[in-house]
Amino acid sequence: MLRRKFSYLIAPLFILLIAINTALPQIHISGGLSGVLEDTTYIVEGDIWVEEGDSLVIEAGAILLFDGSFSLTISGKLSAVGAEADSIYFVPNTGVHYFSGLVIDSTGENDNRLAYCYISEAFGTGIDCYSSTLNLENCTIVECSGTYGGALYGNNSILNIDDCLVKNNVAAQRGGGLYCTNNSQLTITGSTFKADSANMGGGICVWNSKWQIDGCIIDSNYAFNNLSGNSGKGGGIYTFSGDSTSYIRNCRISNNSARGNYNQYSAIAGGLYCGTYKTTIQRCLFANNSSLEASYNFAGGGAILISNTDSVVVANCTFNGNSSVGYAGGVFIHESSASIINSIFYENSGGNVINCYSSNWETINYCDFFDNNVIQNVWYGPDSIGILAATNINGDSCDIYSNIFLDPLFYSTTGDSAFCLTEESPCIDAGDPAIPLDPDGTIADIGMFYFDQSVLVKPGSSAPQSTAYSLSPAYPNPFNAQTTITFTIASHCWVEMAVYDVMGREVAVLLNQQQAAGSWQLTWDAGGLGSGVYFAIMRADGFSQARKMILVK
Repeated sequence: MLRRKFSYLIAPLFILLIAINTALPQIHISGGLSGVLEDTTYIVEGDIWVEEGDSLVIEAGAILLFDGSFSLTISGKLSAVGAEADSIYFVPNTGVHYFSGLVIDSTGENDNRLAYCYISEAFGTGIDCYSSTLNLENCTIVECSGTYGGALYGNNSILNIDDCLVKNNVAAQRGGGLYCTNNSQLTITGSTFKADSANMGGGICVWNSKWQIDGCIIDSNYAFNNLSGNSGKGGGIYTFSGDSTSYIRNCRISNNSARGNYNQYSAIAGGLYCGTYKTTIQRCLFANNSSLEASYNFAGGGAILISNTDSVVVANCTFNGNSSVGYAGGVFIHESSASIINSIFYENSGGNVINCYSSNWETINYCDFFDNNVIQNVWYGPDSIGILAATNINGDSCDIYSNIFLDPLFYSTTGDSAFCLTEESPCIDAGDPAIPLDPDGTIADIGMFYFDQSVLVKPGSSAPQSTAYSLSPAYPNPFNAQTTITFTIASHCWVEMAVYDVMGREVAVLLNQQQAAGSWQLTWDAGGLGSGVYFAIMRADGFSQARKMILVK
């Protein structure tokens, strides 16, 4: 679930707070600190620090105005916990252009915590973190700059970032919003990285570190190239190395761009550059990202570039409006292995949607390609991809990899219902039946958002009770040879009950007739079939549901 608790009004509110607080008593500070900084305004007249073994608590409502290029260095422990309506501020004083940010350099097991803090106009990174643990919650970091990490820098550190806003920050090299390196551990949840820029990883850059990103908005970030021998890489996010626990899921990655603008150098990965082994990219929206070439070389991967890595999985994502002036408006798989399943590619542009250049693609299955402005949907991909030679579980024409080429029938491509499926969408139940079912108990849909079939309401009718139609789990399950399937219907109607294997092939029809209202049981004898996963699918009076069954012999 994406969360956005912060307010974009915080900057003008802060200006008002400064005006009020300058008329109140102010305390001038510099040098070593410990104990408690209470709710008042502090004029920082020199570098301030917390020594090893000491701790500092900053209370909600405190305002630290730095009267020059001074910094706050924490070698001990910091707790700066504000409140939603009473934040803590670290900013330059009036007339001062910048301060030197916060430096967390605490050894041992100290957990430093900042909550509801506002950090602005720091030069040399908003927060530098070295061999330390930093927990950020509901913080705002804006208009900061540095060489590596405009807003945040983590080196051999543990960074937990929750529900934060990181906006309008700049790094000359890597990570306009955040740069994490040297065996750090990074977890980001429910946060927004917006309008940040750098040469590599406009929003986020992760290098040789573990990382997990969940429920975030990565929007309007920019990777630029203004030096000979470099490329603008990863407009939204850039990752290199890491381990198999890394993932990005439930994120909206939109309006990011990468641009090359010097001699022969290139722009790659407008949305996400993935160079991490066994990364999972799941249930994400990639919209209107772009790779823009301004030279003689190529641009590639409008939405994603997967480069020099293996076993990357892209699952249940939606790609819309992404573009590249070179290769792959959608996904560029470069000298890597990757699987793309259950994903929608709609109205993307470039030479192709997916380019598998010098790569060992694993699967491109159960996807929907429609209305892309490209020469070819998939380049250097599996043989016969895109050739309609089969039908899927819904009876729609598909290629031998169960990819369809139909209008996904979204409610809209803008607003709160953007990219949600309508009831008529061919993407419903058209995903890979071998992966976990959707939360409503039906076969996985294609795309980021599944269509909830637990209650289907026809136009002009009222919603039935959730218990009116149901398909119960089979029992026993797993089973050997025979299992019992129980279902309930609210009224006399036509009921179809069929069983499919993981390839979507119908292996048995258990019922296909009119049935009176009530609860009924069917016995399925699978004695003639081999061990494996099967799906019972019930359709009745506009209702449908699937249950997974495991046959073990």
